[in-house]
Amino acid sequence: MTYQIRKFLAKVLRSLLVVEIAGLVICVFTQVFSRYVLQNSVPWTEELARYILVYMTFTGTALAAHDNSHITVDFFVQILPTAMQRALHRIADLLMCVVAVVLLYYGWRFMDLSRETVSPALDQSMAWVYAAMPCAGVLMLIYGVLRLFERATPPKSVDPGI
Repeated sequence: MTYQIRKFLAKVLRSLLVVEIAGLVICVFTQVFSRYVLQNSVPWTEELARYILVYMTFTGTALAAHDNSHITVDFFVQILPTAMQRALHRIADLLMCVVAVVLLYYGWRFMDLSRETVSPALDQSMAWVYAAMPCAGVLMLIYGVLRLFERATPPKSVDPGI
């Protein structure tokens, strides 16, 4: 069950990243075209591109939590016995959950504090920009908890059929 949840969330995040990248490319292209070809810069494209980049960063962070592809130095872990490796992986998953909770908490606070602040060019609440942090925190926490549950269950033995 947890595998299906993780797989579904990862599919949604990958699709969201594709949309974010397309939006970023369109914004930057529009800015460059209007500035250098039309000689008249569109003011909101630079700001929107910056905010899309913020969302891409946090979406990618959540997806990296799913793929377990955050930067690691595993040289020493690989030379340890298997039981010790499993314990260290569980500790790393717990630490990821702690980071996710911190991101969720402070992201929510930033979002709440910036509710009245308005972006200069888009004239939107900055809470929408800061909402990327708690969203990523929730997703990372979901992935961390699901991974902890997966690691807690013993691996299924393969019946050789002999």
